[in-house]
Amino acid sequence: MTAEPQARLGAKGKDKFWYGYKDYTSVDMQSGLINKLSATPANVTDAQGLRHICPDQGAVYTDKGYCTKPAQTEIARKGSHSTAIKKRDMKGKKRDKDPSR
Repeated sequence: MTAEPQARLGAKGKDKFWYGYKDYTSVDMQSGLINKLSATPANVTDAQGLRHICPDQGAVYTDKGYCTKPAQTEIARKGSHSTAIKKRDMKGKKRDKDPSR
């Protein structure tokens, strides 16, 4: 058995753990074609992985996991803007634009 020298332990929440890698994909919303792919060790946060695939302009459609300050900073640094829908209890939630959540 060969060892994976760059693989790491990743976690999601308190009960889900895995050893290996995480992948990231950027897709063009109009054509459906993949623009960029990236893989990182599993211990890299999604905000850190975003820097490998974030587009240089346009909208970035992500889930609430990318509403963190580091992810939002990276999106802005690249000249893009986030369209993530924040949960009801998240800071910066725009209730006038999304009253249902």
